[in-house]
Amino acid sequence: MLRAASVRSRLLALFGLAVLPAVALSAAFTWQGYRTIKLTTAKFQRLAVASLAAQVGGDLTGLNVLGRALLATMDGDDARDCADLRRQTEPGRDGRVAAYAYFRDGALVCAAGDAGALAGFPAPPVRPAGEEPAGPTALTSDGDAPLLGLFSWGPHGRALLTVVAPSHLENKVLRAWTRGGHFIVTDARNRPLAGMASLAGDPPADWLPRDPATFAAAHEDLVDAPSRDGHALTYAAATVTPGVASVFSGLRAVRFGAAEQQLALGLAAPLLVFAIVMAVTWLAIDRLFLQWVRRLSKTAIRLSYGDFNVRAALPPAAPRELRQFADAFDQMTEVLAARTRELATVANQRQALLKELHHRVKNNFQVIVSFISLSRRQSSGEAQEALGLSECRVQAMAAAYKQALAEGDITSAALGPLAAEVPAHVEQCSGAPPQTLSRRVDPAVEAECYLELDRAIPLALLLVETLWPVLARPGAARPAAHLELAREGGGVRVRLWDLRDGAAAPETPEETLARRLSGRMRQAFITQLDAQQAPPPAHAGPAGATCVLSVVIPTAREPHAG
Repeated sequence: MLRAASVRSRLLALFGLAVLPAVALSAAFTWQGYRTIKLTTAKFQRLAVASLAAQVGGDLTGLNVLGRALLATMDGDDARDCADLRRQTEPGRDGRVAAYAYFRDGALVCAAGDAGALAGFPAPPVRPAGEEPAGPTALTSDGDAPLLGLFSWGPHGRALLTVVAPSHLENKVLRAWTRGGHFIVTDARNRPLAGMASLAGDPPADWLPRDPATFAAAHEDLVDAPSRDGHALTYAAATVTPGVASVFSGLRAVRFGAAEQQLALGLAAPLLVFAIVMAVTWLAIDRLFLQWVRRLSKTAIRLSYGDFNVRAALPPAAPRELRQFADAFDQMTEVLAARTRELATVANQRQALLKELHHRVKNNFQVIVSFISLSRRQSSGEAQEALGLSECRVQAMAAAYKQALAEGDITSAALGPLAAEVPAHVEQCSGAPPQTLSRRVDPAVEAECYLELDRAIPLALLLVETLWPVLARPGAARPAAHLELAREGGGVRVRLWDLRDGAAAPETPEETLARRLSGRMRQAFITQLDAQQAPPPAHAGPAGATCVLSVVIPTAREPHAG
């Protein structure tokens, strides 16, 4: 299964997989054709060499038959035999025979044709009685190259020598094929025979192999070897007559010839077709599909930013399916816009109702505080102190609501202002003189820390329950308490230190009971805050002070955060 990220990549992969087998088959057929051409070329070279060897062998056989026929007419009269030899033979008429020579008992009796071709020929040896007639034999003259000759032995050691010229080998078929190749006829020692040089007309010494061992190896199979002039040639050889003559061929090895050009074209064409198909597919996908998808995507992005006036209507040139999708998208946009307006209206009404509710709660707190304050003024003693604590608690909850309303969302309250306002109410309600409480709040707490309303109220009440016993019964020291707020990990560390003189008057049983009740309430408020209690280090805080509260409260850095 295709797992590409985009539609274009998946479709391109699909088309590529569809076209690739055809491209691979075309390349395979092209490669097989190239190998067939190369094998055919090699086979043709071997067949050409064998054909030429057969022609030369046939000529030698014909000449041998001719020599035996002429020899059979000789009866031993030298004068008449020589006259008959000249009369019955016409050397050079068909281009196959250069000269004839008549020997008897190892001595030349007479000759016909080109006598210069016989210059320097040694007399043929006398055939011992009882031996079979000899076959073709290569003779060497005084010149540089050997000549191909035939001995036809007669009775009493007489012999007929035939010298062959190769002009008949230059037929049109071989010359047409050997434009880049060469042929020669060699003797048993691989020396070119006279007149049997390259059919292409080049000097044989240039294209012959540099290594003499190539002559023998070429009889077995095609041999690739460097020539004497440094070119790469393919050599082949065929035997005409064992021990007498061979045909030797050299074909120039073309590095980038017709077969290689056909191979390159056959391999490049499928790849070009593949590239064209992929390019056309790319453009077709873009023009027929992706441009409309991009248009719909831009419309969806504008809709995500709240622009409900945007529409995705597509022109008639777009595909029918995408136009149907665009119509459905526009209908969805209209429905979404209507519902969004309804939800906005409901949210505004809810916000207004919530603000009114909290405002009334705050007013009710103010009414309660005013009523308790009036009652406290008309009372004295323990009742007055109890009413003062109650007034302080109500003012602490009102302070939390006030900070939540100040933030506007009525869900969170700023911790710094809350930690300043609640101790001030405690100082006021407890009747403590000014500067009884000192505060130290980190700037990060003042600017960044917020509490949800359901945590801000327990914190305000926790501060009241912790500060009231300290400020309502002050000792000789001023200030009597020290409050610290600092960042610690993901929350705020709250510590309260009691700075009163330890020699103060002991508390009464009623004060002990009130302190215990206050301790239980503090524990309940700590549980509501999900705070962690931890005793402060021994060296922390003012000298001689007692830590009465040390907790870490989880907070958020901005409003609306958890």
